[in-house]
Amino acid sequence: ILITASGPSLFNQLEFIKTNRSSFFLLALSSSLTVLIKNQIIPDAILTTDGGYYAKRHLRILETNKIYQKIPIILPPEGKISTKLYETNPIIPLIYEDSFDKKIFEKLKLNFLSGKRNGTVSGTAAELALLLTNKNVYFAGLDLASSKGHSHTQENILETDNSLNDFKLKSTETRIIPSTFPNQSLEIYRNWFSTRDKSFYKRVFRLISAKDNLQKINNLDDIINKKVKFQYENLSNSFFEEYTNQNPKDKINYVIDFFESEKKLIKNDNIKIFDWFKISSYTDLIQYKRENEENKKIIYNKMKTETLKLIDEVLDFLRK
Repeated sequence: ILITASGPSLFNQLEFIKTNRSSFFLLALSSSLTVLIKNQIIPDAILTTDGGYYAKRHLRILETNKIYQKIPIILPPEGKISTKLYETNPIIPLIYEDSFDKKIFEKLKLNFLSGKRNGTVSGTAAELALLLTNKNVYFAGLDLASSKGHSHTQENILETDNSLNDFKLKSTETRIIPSTFPNQSLEIYRNWFSTRDKSFYKRVFRLISAKDNLQKINNLDDIINKKVKFQYENLSNSFFEEYTNQNPKDKINYVIDFFESEKKLIKNDNIKIFDWFKISSYTDLIQYKRENEENKKIIYNKMKTETLKLIDEVLDFLRK
Protein backbone atom coordinates (compact mmCIF):
# COMPACT_ATOMS: atom_id res chain seq x y z
CA ILE A 1 0.00 0.00 0.00
CA LEU A 2 1.26 3.49 -0.89
CA ILE A 3 -0.29 6.35 1.10
CA THR A 4 -0.06 9.88 -0.29
CA ALA A 5 0.10 12.78 2.14
CA SER A 6 0.33 16.38 0.92
CA GLY A 7 3.76 17.53 2.08
CA PRO A 8 5.90 19.38 -0.51
CA SER A 9 8.00 16.26 -1.15
CA LEU A 10 4.99 14.61 -2.80
CA PHE A 11 5.80 16.67 -5.90
CA ASN A 12 9.04 14.75 -6.43
CA GLN A 13 7.13 11.44 -6.23
CA LEU A 14 4.39 12.19 -8.76
CA GLU A 15 6.27 10.93 -11.82
CA PHE A 16 7.34 7.79 -9.95
CA ILE A 17 3.73 7.14 -8.86
CA LYS A 18 2.45 7.57 -12.42
CA THR A 19 5.11 5.28 -13.85
CA ASN A 20 4.53 2.55 -11.25
CA ARG A 21 0.80 3.07 -10.71
CA SER A 22 -0.08 -0.57 -11.43
CA SER A 23 2.39 -1.83 -8.81
CA PHE A 24 0.63 -0.77 -5.60
CA PHE A 25 -2.68 0.00 -3.95
CA LEU A 26 -2.90 3.80 -3.69
CA LEU A 27 -4.60 5.26 -0.62
CA ALA A 28 -4.90 9.05 -0.85
CA LEU A 29 -5.29 11.26 2.18
CA SER A 30 -7.90 13.86 1.28
CA SER A 31 -5.43 16.77 1.29
CA SER A 32 -3.41 15.08 -1.48
CA LEU A 33 -6.40 14.33 -3.69
CA THR A 34 -6.39 17.46 -5.85
CA VAL A 35 -2.73 17.25 -6.80
CA LEU A 36 -3.11 13.56 -7.68
CA ILE A 37 -6.11 14.10 -9.92
CA LYS A 38 -4.54 17.17 -11.57
CA ASN A 39 -1.65 14.87 -12.49
CA GLN A 40 -3.97 12.17 -13.90
CA ILE A 41 -3.42 9.84 -10.94
CA ILE A 42 -6.58 8.13 -9.70
CA PRO A 43 -6.30 6.61 -6.21
CA ASP A 44 -7.85 3.27 -5.27
CA ALA A 45 -9.41 4.82 -2.17
CA ILE A 46 -9.50 8.08 -0.21
CA LEU A 47 -9.23 8.47 3.56
CA THR A 48 -10.63 11.52 5.32
CA THR A 49 -11.16 11.81 9.08
CA ASP A 50 -11.63 15.50 9.95
CA GLY A 51 -15.02 16.94 10.78
CA GLY A 52 -14.29 20.49 9.60
CA TYR A 53 -14.98 22.55 6.49
CA TYR A 54 -11.48 22.21 5.04
CA ALA A 55 -11.62 18.41 4.97
CA LYS A 56 -14.88 18.66 3.04
CA ARG A 57 -13.36 21.20 0.64
CA HIS A 58 -10.53 18.84 -0.33
CA LEU A 59 -13.09 16.35 -1.68
CA ARG A 60 -15.02 18.84 -3.81
CA ILE A 61 -13.03 17.83 -6.89
CA LEU A 62 -14.80 14.42 -6.84
CA GLU A 63 -17.99 16.22 -7.87
CA THR A 64 -16.47 17.59 -11.09
CA ASN A 65 -16.35 14.40 -13.15
CA LYS A 66 -18.32 11.14 -13.16
CA ILE A 67 -15.15 9.06 -13.46
CA TYR A 68 -14.29 10.04 -9.87
CA GLN A 69 -17.54 8.56 -8.57
CA LYS A 70 -16.03 5.08 -8.52
CA ILE A 71 -13.43 6.03 -5.91
CA PRO A 72 -14.42 4.73 -2.45
CA ILE A 73 -14.17 7.12 0.50
CA ILE A 74 -13.09 5.65 3.82
CA LEU A 75 -14.88 7.76 6.39
CA PRO A 76 -15.56 7.75 10.15
CA PRO A 77 -19.02 8.98 11.25
CA GLU A 78 -17.46 12.23 12.48
CA GLY A 79 -15.77 12.92 9.13
CA LYS A 80 -17.22 15.66 6.95
CA ILE A 81 -18.05 15.30 3.27
CA SER A 82 -20.75 16.84 1.10
CA THR A 83 -24.19 15.26 0.98
CA LYS A 84 -23.75 14.69 -2.75
CA LEU A 85 -20.79 12.36 -2.23
CA TYR A 86 -22.92 10.08 -0.05
CA GLU A 87 -25.07 9.56 -3.14
CA THR A 88 -22.34 9.24 -5.76
CA ASN A 89 -19.32 7.52 -4.18
CA PRO A 90 -18.98 4.22 -2.32
CA ILE A 91 -18.59 4.90 1.41
CA ILE A 92 -16.54 2.53 3.56
CA PRO A 93 -17.32 3.08 7.26
CA LEU A 94 -14.30 3.52 9.50
CA ILE A 95 -15.22 2.99 13.15
CA TYR A 96 -12.86 3.80 16.00
CA GLU A 97 -12.49 1.20 18.72
CA ASP A 98 -13.24 3.77 21.43
CA SER A 99 -16.33 5.23 19.76
CA PHE A 100 -19.97 4.76 20.58
CA ASP A 101 -20.69 4.31 16.88
CA LYS A 102 -19.20 0.83 17.07
CA LYS A 103 -22.13 -0.33 19.23
CA ILE A 104 -24.62 0.87 16.63
CA PHE A 105 -22.82 -0.79 13.72
CA GLU A 106 -22.55 -4.04 15.63
CA LYS A 107 -26.22 -3.87 16.57
CA LEU A 108 -27.12 -3.46 12.90
CA LYS A 109 -24.66 -6.17 11.86
CA LEU A 110 -23.09 -3.74 9.39
CA ASN A 111 -19.54 -4.31 8.16
CA PHE A 112 -16.96 -1.68 9.00
CA LEU A 113 -13.23 -1.13 9.05
CA SER A 114 -11.73 -0.78 12.51
CA GLY A 115 -9.61 2.34 12.94
CA LYS A 116 -7.63 4.12 15.62
CA ARG A 117 -8.24 7.75 16.45
CA ASN A 118 -5.19 9.92 15.87
CA GLY A 119 -4.26 13.59 15.96
CA THR A 120 -3.23 13.37 12.31
CA VAL A 121 -4.98 11.50 9.52
CA SER A 122 -1.61 10.09 8.45
CA GLY A 123 -1.38 8.19 11.75
CA THR A 124 -4.86 6.71 11.29
CA ALA A 125 -3.93 5.82 7.70
CA ALA A 126 -0.73 4.07 8.73
CA GLU A 127 -2.42 1.83 11.28
CA LEU A 128 -5.32 1.10 8.94
CA ALA A 129 -2.98 0.12 6.12
CA LEU A 130 -1.10 -2.25 8.42
CA LEU A 131 -4.40 -4.01 9.10
CA LEU A 132 -5.33 -4.22 5.42
CA THR A 133 -2.13 -5.91 4.28
CA ASN A 134 0.61 -8.10 5.69
CA LYS A 135 3.10 -6.45 3.33
CA ASN A 136 4.96 -3.16 3.76
CA VAL A 137 3.32 0.26 3.83
CA TYR A 138 4.88 3.31 2.20
CA PHE A 139 4.23 7.06 2.50
CA ALA A 140 4.82 9.74 -0.11
CA GLY A 141 4.64 13.38 0.96
CA LEU A 142 4.89 12.64 4.69
CA ASP A 143 7.11 15.65 5.50
CA LEU A 144 5.61 16.70 8.87
CA ALA A 145 7.97 19.69 8.96
CA SER A 146 7.98 23.37 8.10
CA SER A 147 9.08 24.23 4.57
CA LYS A 148 10.55 27.25 2.81
CA GLY A 149 7.56 27.72 0.55
CA HIS A 150 4.07 26.26 0.39
CA SER A 151 3.30 23.79 3.17
CA HIS A 152 1.53 21.48 0.69
CA THR A 153 2.34 20.17 -2.76
CA GLN A 154 0.63 22.27 -5.40
CA GLU A 155 -2.06 22.19 -6.73
CA ASN A 156 -3.80 22.21 -3.34
CA ILE A 157 -7.42 23.30 -3.28
CA LEU A 158 -7.05 25.36 -0.08
CA GLU A 159 -4.08 27.20 -1.56
CA THR A 160 -6.11 27.85 -4.71
CA ASP A 161 -8.96 29.28 -2.63
CA ASN A 162 -6.66 31.43 -0.50
CA SER A 163 -4.74 32.77 -3.50
CA LEU A 164 -7.89 34.52 -4.74
CA ASN A 165 -7.40 37.08 -1.97
CA ASP A 166 -3.76 37.82 -2.78
CA PHE A 167 -2.91 41.26 -4.16
CA LYS A 168 0.06 43.61 -4.43
CA LEU A 169 0.01 44.90 -0.85
CA LYS A 170 -0.87 41.49 0.62
CA SER A 171 1.15 39.11 -1.50
CA THR A 172 1.32 35.34 -1.70
CA GLU A 173 4.70 35.42 -0.01
CA THR A 174 3.31 37.39 2.93
CA ARG A 175 0.51 34.86 3.31
CA ILE A 176 2.60 31.69 3.21
CA ILE A 177 5.58 32.90 5.25
CA PRO A 178 4.05 31.69 8.59
CA SER A 179 4.25 28.11 7.28
CA THR A 180 8.05 28.40 7.31
CA PHE A 181 8.12 28.86 11.09
CA PRO A 182 8.42 25.92 13.53
CA ASN A 183 5.03 24.25 14.02
CA GLN A 184 4.22 22.55 17.32
CA SER A 185 1.46 20.40 15.84
CA LEU A 186 3.79 18.98 13.21
CA GLU A 187 6.32 18.22 15.94
CA ILE A 188 3.65 16.29 17.88
CA TYR A 189 2.82 14.26 14.77
CA ARG A 190 6.50 13.54 14.16
CA ASN A 191 6.89 12.35 17.74
CA TRP A 192 3.93 10.01 17.29
CA PHE A 193 5.63 8.28 14.36
CA SER A 194 8.92 8.23 16.27
CA THR A 195 7.44 6.41 19.26
CA ARG A 196 5.78 3.48 17.47
CA ASP A 197 6.87 -0.03 18.38
CA LYS A 198 9.02 -2.38 16.33
CA SER A 199 6.06 -4.05 14.60
CA PHE A 200 5.19 -0.63 13.15
CA TYR A 201 8.50 0.79 12.01
CA LYS A 202 9.69 -2.50 10.52
CA ARG A 203 6.84 -2.31 7.98
CA VAL A 204 6.21 1.42 7.48
CA PHE A 205 8.57 3.47 5.32
CA ARG A 206 8.79 6.93 3.82
CA LEU A 207 9.51 7.18 0.10
CA ILE A 208 11.90 9.92 -0.91
CA SER A 209 13.67 10.94 -4.08
CA ALA A 210 17.30 11.88 -4.62
CA LYS A 211 16.17 15.53 -4.76
CA ASP A 212 14.66 15.52 -1.25
CA ASN A 213 16.35 16.86 1.83
CA LEU A 214 13.74 15.96 4.45
CA GLN A 215 14.01 16.23 8.19
CA LYS A 216 14.51 12.74 9.61
CA ILE A 217 11.72 11.10 11.59
CA ASN A 218 13.22 8.83 14.25
CA ASN A 219 12.55 5.10 13.73
CA LEU A 220 10.94 5.74 10.34
CA ASP A 221 13.29 4.65 7.57
CA ASP A 222 13.51 6.64 4.36
CA ILE A 223 13.89 4.71 1.11
CA ILE A 224 14.81 6.11 -2.30
CA ASN A 225 11.77 5.35 -4.46
CA LYS A 226 13.72 3.66 -7.25
CA LYS A 227 15.07 1.07 -4.80
CA VAL A 228 11.62 -0.22 -3.78
CA LYS A 229 10.27 -3.44 -5.25
CA PHE A 230 6.50 -3.47 -4.85
CA GLN A 231 4.42 -6.64 -4.68
CA TYR A 232 0.99 -5.59 -5.90
CA GLU A 233 -1.99 -6.66 -3.82
CA ASN A 234 -5.45 -6.03 -5.25
CA LEU A 235 -7.45 -5.01 -2.20
CA SER A 236 -10.33 -3.58 -4.23
CA ASN A 237 -12.05 -6.88 -4.96
CA SER A 238 -11.35 -8.36 -1.55
CA PHE A 239 -13.14 -5.87 0.65
CA PHE A 240 -14.84 -2.96 -1.12
CA GLU A 241 -18.12 -4.68 -1.91
CA GLU A 242 -18.33 -6.16 1.57
CA TYR A 243 -18.37 -2.68 3.10
CA THR A 244 -20.25 -0.64 0.52
CA ASN A 245 -23.16 -2.87 -0.53
CA GLN A 246 -25.13 -2.41 2.67
CA ASN A 247 -28.53 -0.88 3.34
CA PRO A 248 -28.91 0.26 6.95
CA LYS A 249 -32.40 1.61 6.22
CA ASP A 250 -33.69 -1.98 6.25
CA LYS A 251 -32.63 -2.23 9.90
CA ILE A 252 -33.84 1.11 11.19
CA ASN A 253 -36.21 -0.43 13.73
CA TYR A 254 -33.29 -2.17 15.40
CA VAL A 255 -31.63 1.20 15.91
CA ILE A 256 -34.79 2.72 17.37
CA ASP A 257 -35.14 -0.19 19.81
CA PHE A 258 -31.48 0.21 20.74
CA PHE A 259 -31.81 3.89 21.62
CA GLU A 260 -35.06 3.29 23.51
CA SER A 261 -33.35 0.67 25.67
CA GLU A 262 -30.38 2.98 26.26
CA LYS A 263 -32.77 5.73 27.31
CA LYS A 264 -34.30 3.49 29.98
CA LEU A 265 -30.86 2.58 31.33
CA ILE A 266 -29.91 6.23 31.59
CA LYS A 267 -33.12 7.13 33.42
CA ASN A 268 -32.30 4.38 35.92
CA ASP A 269 -28.76 5.74 36.38
CA ASN A 270 -27.16 2.62 34.92
CA ILE A 271 -23.37 2.75 34.90
CA LYS A 272 -23.48 2.82 31.07
CA ILE A 273 -24.58 6.43 31.36
CA PHE A 274 -20.94 7.51 31.50
CA ASP A 275 -20.37 6.16 27.98
CA TRP A 276 -23.03 8.58 26.85
CA PHE A 277 -21.56 11.50 28.79
CA LYS A 278 -18.44 11.25 26.62
CA ILE A 279 -20.63 11.99 23.60
CA SER A 280 -23.25 14.39 24.89
CA SER A 281 -21.33 16.47 27.41
CA TYR A 282 -17.61 15.70 27.39
CA THR A 283 -16.48 19.04 28.83
CA ASP A 284 -18.86 18.62 31.76
CA LEU A 285 -17.57 15.08 32.28
CA ILE A 286 -14.00 16.38 32.66
CA GLN A 287 -15.24 18.99 35.14
CA TYR A 288 -17.25 16.33 36.99
CA LYS A 289 -14.12 14.29 37.67
CA ARG A 290 -12.41 17.30 39.25
CA GLU A 291 -15.23 18.55 41.51
CA ASN A 292 -16.15 17.77 45.09
CA GLU A 293 -19.08 15.45 45.84
CA GLU A 294 -21.66 18.23 46.24
CA ASN A 295 -20.87 19.84 42.89
CA LYS A 296 -20.62 16.43 41.24
CA LYS A 297 -24.34 15.88 41.85
CA ILE A 298 -25.19 19.13 40.06
CA ILE A 299 -22.98 18.37 37.09
CA TYR A 300 -24.20 14.77 36.94
CA ASN A 301 -27.83 15.87 36.67
CA LYS A 302 -26.89 18.37 33.98
CA MET A 303 -25.13 15.68 31.94
CA LYS A 304 -28.03 13.28 32.37
CA THR A 305 -30.48 15.91 31.12
CA GLU A 306 -28.28 16.68 28.11
CA THR A 307 -27.91 12.99 27.28
CA LEU A 308 -31.64 12.29 27.38
CA LYS A 309 -32.23 15.35 25.23
CA LEU A 310 -29.70 14.10 22.69
CA ILE A 311 -31.26 10.63 22.50
CA ASP A 312 -34.73 12.13 22.01
CA GLU A 313 -33.37 14.18 19.10
CA VAL A 314 -31.85 11.05 17.57
CA LEU A 315 -35.11 9.12 17.97
CA ASP A 316 -37.09 11.97 16.37
CA PHE A 317 -34.72 11.87 13.42
CA LEU A 318 -34.92 8.09 13.04
CA ARG A 319 -38.72 8.06 13.09
CA LYS A 320 -39.11 10.61 10.32
